[in-house]
Amino acid sequence: MAMLRHSILTFGLMAGAIGLATPALAKKPSAGPAIEMSDSFRAAAQAADSAIKAGDSATAQARISGLMPVSDFEAYVAAGLRFELAVLKIDRQAQRVALNDMFKTSSVPKTDMPRLRYIAGYLSYIVGNYDDATAQLDYAKTLGYDPIDATMLRADIALRRKCWRGSERRDSRFRRPGMTGRSPWPIRPGTGRRSDRFIASG
Repeated sequence: MAMLRHSILTFGLMAGAIGLATPALAKKPSAGPAIEMSDSFRAAAQAADSAIKAGDSATAQARISGLMPVSDFEAYVAAGLRFELAVLKIDRQAQRVALNDMFKTSSVPKTDMPRLRYIAGYLSYIVGNYDDATAQLDYAKTLGYDPIDATMLRADIALRRKCWRGSERRDSRFRRPGMTGRSPWPIRPGTGRRSDRFIASG
């Protein structure tokens, strides 16, 4: 149930993040880094954005692959479009990579950064990278974004790690002398080889 709740709440956050690149194509924000975008790049980005909105992932992929950003803002827009496409394709790993590319630019609006860091943490959690998930959630917290869902994610990560440690202890407790990590079969004393009765089936 907790997992479902996280998914629902995060989808709302992602939906807000999807439009990050699109408004930038239309007008300059009142504050933030200068927009440097060539007419050709703007046209190509708008075409990719239209394909994404139409649900045409193949066309969007082709348009985005053809983008050649030369400024920091163009790199930000291109990463934002890759994120949108990944959301359309429900590709969590690609979403996380696209966010990383956005973070490499200096054009992410400061007001969006806390929420995006939280989303990055959530995506890392989904793909099983718990160290990065914790780091991103902590980063979002330092930026003032620490919703109850972040607390629940941290608790779930801690529980999973605790279960893993317990499983490792159980495995080591049941491992018998003379057993290797490569083979589960007993070793014949004094030979370093598996017992004869296991060789045929091993």
